[in-house]
Amino acid sequence: MGDVRSAVGSLAGPGATRFVLALLVLCYHFTPLRSGNFAVCCFYILSGYWITKMWRNKYSKAIAPQRVFLMSRWLRIAPMLLLCTALVLALPIDCSGATPGWLLRQALIIGCTGTYVPLAPAWSLDVELQFYVAFAIGAPALFTLKQPSRLLGWLVTISLTVSLTAAAINGNIIKPWLWIWLPLFLAGMWLETSEYRPTKRHIVICGFLLAIGVGLCGALPTLQPLIWHIPRINLTTEQLTVLPLRTSLDLVASLAVIPLLAANLTSKPSVTDSFLGRMSFPLYLWHWIPHTALVLGILKTGSAHWVNGTVALLASVVGGYALTLVDMRTDRTRSKAISWLNLSLNRHQRPN
Repeated sequence: MGDVRSAVGSLAGPGATRFVLALLVLCYHFTPLRSGNFAVCCFYILSGYWITKMWRNKYSKAIAPQRVFLMSRWLRIAPMLLLCTALVLALPIDCSGATPGWLLRQALIIGCTGTYVPLAPAWSLDVELQFYVAFAIGAPALFTLKQPSRLLGWLVTISLTVSLTAAAINGNIIKPWLWIWLPLFLAGMWLETSEYRPTKRHIVICGFLLAIGVGLCGALPTLQPLIWHIPRINLTTEQLTVLPLRTSLDLVASLAVIPLLAANLTSKPSVTDSFLGRMSFPLYLWHWIPHTALVLGILKTGSAHWVNGTVALLASVVGGYALTLVDMRTDRTRSKAISWLNLSLNRHQRPN
């Protein structure tokens, strides 16, 4: 089947892959399909990959790479997060939790989630920024190694063991803490540093195992809550027993589909693919506003529930498209801010 590192082409494209993952999050909130945590886990793997690639090719060459990296990442995430947070607060919801301290945490992103979370997807960005800070601290030393992928491989194994052990002790692992999701970011970093390229055999096996897993969860009543939302009051004793395993299985499943993710990272993206990838982030955040409006009854049409859900889903896609255009128009401003920061640091750099 060829060398394990030989490229086999693309199944979809890097942008389309991220867009499909964003749609899985929408399915999680608009349908009974429980695909959201799995999609976020895959996003974290891709984040580890792209951040490592950008650091090695771009940020490491800056005058003060860590500060430039953190500022650029904050500028990439914060404007859209703050905009969508403001939009959801404009709806008739309880805003008593929006204290000055809470607003400051939204701006910092790290620590933005807690007891008051009007924009539910924000928890994952809290984790994302924690990873960026940890990455900026460790990257300079890590990439002085001749083979950083070896160390990263061991770190994936160790951190995964810690996360699953914590899940066994606590009963679940849905918390906005980096160490729980660290195996995924590290796996993405390993994917980039090892230059892993899946063979056709890897992809076929990966797809087969994924289909078997989903099929078993759909066919066996005891396992159905792992992939399908069932009201807790309707769950049997056996189903309640397996329910806490859901996030742990999502974490393991996302690591198992690395060959599928890797197959979509090597192709040169088209203009359409790049736009779809760019749209995934605004869509991921914005869809919570139509979802909240649906829950509040603002989008109810007087028709069947699925009609109301379809209206909210269409509003999510249209709004995500519009916000993507807005986001793209701010690129020049963000680039100027990063350039100014780099020049400012260079101006104050002491000569060797």
